[in-house]
Amino acid sequence: MNPLSEFWRVLIDSLVFAFQPVVNIHTGAVYGFEALLRGVEAGGFPSIHALFDAAFADGVLYSLDFRLREKALSLFRDITDRGSAKLFYNLDNRITEMPDYSPGNTFRLLEKYGLEPSVIVFEVSERHEFSDYAAARGVLSQYKNQNFRIAVDDFGAGYSGLQLLYFAHPDLIKIDRFFVDGIDADQRKRMFAERIVDMAHLMGIQVVAEGVETEKEFNACRKIGCDLVQGYLIERPQIDQTKLKSHYPLVAEMTHSDRRGISSSAATLRSRIDPVVPALITDDILSVLERFRGISAVEETPAAIPVLDSIGSCVGLLRERDFRKYVYSPFGIAVLRHAASSTPFGGLMVSVPTVDVNAKLRTIQSLFIGTRGVEGVVVTENGKYAGFLDARSILEAVAEQEVTDARDQNPLSRLPGNAKLDEYLLEHWDDPSSNCLFCYFDFNDFKPFNDHYGFRRGDRVIQLFAGILRDVASRSGGWFVAHIGGDDFFAGIDCPSLEAEIAAETGITEVLTRFSGSVVAFYDEVDRLRGGIEERDRNGVVRI
Repeated sequence: MNPLSEFWRVLIDSLVFAFQPVVNIHTGAVYGFEALLRGVEAGGFPSIHALFDAAFADGVLYSLDFRLREKALSLFRDITDRGSAKLFYNLDNRITEMPDYSPGNTFRLLEKYGLEPSVIVFEVSERHEFSDYAAARGVLSQYKNQNFRIAVDDFGAGYSGLQLLYFAHPDLIKIDRFFVDGIDADQRKRMFAERIVDMAHLMGIQVVAEGVETEKEFNACRKIGCDLVQGYLIERPQIDQTKLKSHYPLVAEMTHSDRRGISSSAATLRSRIDPVVPALITDDILSVLERFRGISAVEETPAAIPVLDSIGSCVGLLRERDFRKYVYSPFGIAVLRHAASSTPFGGLMVSVPTVDVNAKLRTIQSLFIGTRGVEGVVVTENGKYAGFLDARSILEAVAEQEVTDARDQNPLSRLPGNAKLDEYLLEHWDDPSSNCLFCYFDFNDFKPFNDHYGFRRGDRVIQLFAGILRDVASRSGGWFVAHIGGDDFFAGIDCPSLEAEIAAETGITEVLTRFSGSVVAFYDEVDRLRGGIEERDRNGVVRI
């Protein structure tokens, strides 16, 4: 490692780290703390990026990083209430280009401070493109094999994000602040962020909403499926470590979990979670093979076994079918043992989609359908392994939910009924960040129409309106529609911005205009010519 000049040594001594929590977006339990460098201005640098650019130009970037890494680990170790939290450490992609770069030095630091490799999350950013992707891929793969975690920082801020996501095989991605800022009022940002979340979950990657500053941004990020959250709303970066907590109750309060309870689909999923006994990353591969061969009398032979690290986080999945070729080969056991001597479980461990125990059934179904070759999904609670949902359990839960939805569905209009409406209202009515338009539709003088023409024609009018309402809702996006009963309908429309409110009003006007123009066809010609039907009102007076 190159010696540092007096300038760099003095500067490093003056620099400090502030720690900002990364927490579970449903419960507020701390997942980790990010180490954020402070004090670069005293050294004459306008920003952290300028500091690292200067170190790169001087050829001391790796030496600087190593000493800062040691300082961050020392401070992190001394956080009183850190529990099983991880340390998020920003890694400049260019350190591998330094002539004094060498692997393995972090292990010495971990041993010095009594920390496990799984505690470290190295954040790599797309802001600096790797000059040698092959070399960088080798370094990141080595980190993964050594049980370090990898996070892609500022995802969406640069131009190489997908390429970095492809070869880094990260455990987490952090959505760039650009997409989070004002996401509650920007439909396009919400759409982009939601696609990022869906793609990440299909790859078994957790998503951090970074830079959340308002409750409205928080709720929008939670609704699109983000797993973790970080930002001023939760906690500002703290140099004083005594101010850091292991749990932030504000998050649970904002989700209103205590008031809304668990949805029927969530309760169904909880009851189907199989607490498969996981393997540890340090387990001998032959002990796993014995479980797959059904030798154990304690449990049924599993089809898949999740693998956990030393602090209980899932790092992958082992599948029984991948072990078969070794079982039936005369030298299979020897080959398996040899492979496991250099790579955890001989490279047989595969990525697995992970979902929080509070995830919606729709999310889990999409994950399972979109991930081929994996037997199910791993369920986590507060970032820790909670169990496994196999294919059969997921399909049964989906079927059960479809039956429940069918029972609630109005048989005439095929629209959701009161149960779904109650669920929708509970979710939005108590949410202070939810900006919705609630619209109640009620036909005028529908009873005289039914009395005059009969219920069969009245039912056709109901179906006409339901069809128009469904069509406008499907084209507009952000609409929830329901049939309360009889001639009463409901529409709830998300309106995160003024433009969305205008679009909602336009949609409602279209529904009314199309219905008033189409319903005329259900009147007899003589009634159309005189402008309506003749019926007595409740007072016995003949009216048109």
